[in-house]
Amino acid sequence: ANAAARGAKRPAFVSYEGWRLASSTPDAAGAGQREMELASRHGARVVALPNREYPPLLRRIYDPPVVLYVMGKAPLTAAPWV
Repeated sequence: ANAAARGAKRPAFVSYEGWRLASSTPDAAGAGQREMELASRHGARVVALPNREYPPLLRRIYDPPVVLYVMGKAPLTAAPWV
C-alpha cells in the first residue's frame, strides 16, 4: 500500500504552493534546488515542464503543471495517461 493509504503524512513539498512560494523568494534558484533535494530524500524526482521527459500530451493542456513529482523508474512518455 502507498503512504497515503497507510495514513502517512504527505511531505510538504508535494504541492504547487511549495513551488509557488519557492519561486517568489529572493533566492528562487536555491529554493528550487532545496525542493528538488527534498523530493529526492523522499524517493521522488522532479520533472519540470521544459524537460523532454515531461509527457507531451500533458504539456499541451491549457494550464499544465509546472512540475511533476515522480516516483519509480518508468518513463513518463511510455504509456497512455488517464
